[in-house]
Amino acid sequence: MIHIVKNSTQESDTVGWIMEHVLQAIKQDHPEITKAYFRQDNAGCYHSATLLTACPQKSSNTGILIKRVDFSDPQGGKGAYDRKAATVKVHVRRYINDGHDVETAEDFKSAILSHRGLSGVRVALVDNPQYRHTVESQL
Repeated sequence: MIHIVKNSTQESDTVGWIMEHVLQAIKQDHPEITKAYFRQDNAGCYHSATLLTACPQKSSNTGILIKRVDFSDPQGGKGAYDRKAATVKVHVRRYINDGHDVETAEDFKSAILSHRGLSGVRVALVDNPQYRHTVESQL
């Protein structure tokens, strides 16, 4: 799931509502899921006290219990995500080469979803602070 965040900085509050959105989307698609484990890198916005103490409330809000939050070593354990990011970059470059501009969050979402999108990728355009979102799925 790729989140494109408008009007926000990368901070623990933003990460928190993205985590909650992911859990809500999972619960909607797979109501049988009751537990989640998060694995995140060691950036400061992921391991703040604010984010970790909010996990019980996010569990309550979504019906999925956050059992554990793990942190990888800096720059460690992100290979799969880095490969997917590289694929997204190539896809966006193709969109630009077709004559389109990518200057806004909406443009970036359109670029990712262009040419039938990317296999197995969901894109959510979220706007802080209202927590409004649009999710489009590509298989």
